[in-house]
Amino acid sequence: MKDDETRKKYDRWGEKGLEEGFNGGGRYESWSFFEEEFGLYDEDPEIHVFDAVELQAAMASDDVWMIKFYSERCSHCHDMAPAWREAAIQLEGIVKLGAISCRDYRRTCMNIGITGYPTVMVFEQGAQRYQIYHGGKYVRRGKKFPGQKTVENFVEFGVKSVSHRVREILGIVSLPNFIKKPCVYILSDSDGEFNYPKIPFEYQLSVGFGQDAFALKVDCTKDVLPDLCKRKSSTEESMFIFPPGI
Repeated sequence: MKDDETRKKYDRWGEKGLEEGFNGGGRYESWSFFEEEFGLYDEDPEIHVFDAVELQAAMASDDVWMIKFYSERCSHCHDMAPAWREAAIQLEGIVKLGAISCRDYRRTCMNIGITGYPTVMVFEQGAQRYQIYHGGKYVRRGKKFPGQKTVENFVEFGVKSVSHRVREILGIVSLPNFIKKPCVYILSDSDGEFNYPKIPFEYQLSVGFGQDAFALKVDCTKDVLPDLCKRKSSTEESMFIFPPGI
């Protein structure tokens, strides 16, 4: 099915959804359903709420995704919701968190192998790829999140899923290796300390720059880049950005 809207209808309603005049089922739901169970993550900007087409696009991308498969009528899914929200806030800029309703997209969840709720699947950069349906995109094969579904475990796993590329310059001899790409120099304070939280700051830099630039830490109490450290305007830590060749 090349048409995205047709694919959405099929994923949600099956063959019946393709019938002419089909209006979405017309099933009655009580007021409590719409008040308490509809749109579990609609008010959470840090969490991407998928439809079937968007989910496949994420699975086909190279970004690290942690995706929660849930049902609105699953009490455990609601119990886990606060932890998923907090993890999304702490991992913002490091790993992308999403969610999809398997009540709305039952066939999509079945095709991926989801058999219970909530299930968290992780789609990593180097994962094996396969064709989810004939003529469709080649997507990454996900793996189930290991361990207890807590904020701490989500954050720890998310951080380990990305490459940490912030390096500390220990000697002037290593500098020629870096000048072929733009460089971000993070200079310590006058006591040689870096007072920012390593998580998330250094990991956000690593993900943001990827392979396009280097992020380098310099201890200004050591004789590594004295001329650069002299350019600081205060005793606090500072940051300088230079184009390639400088």
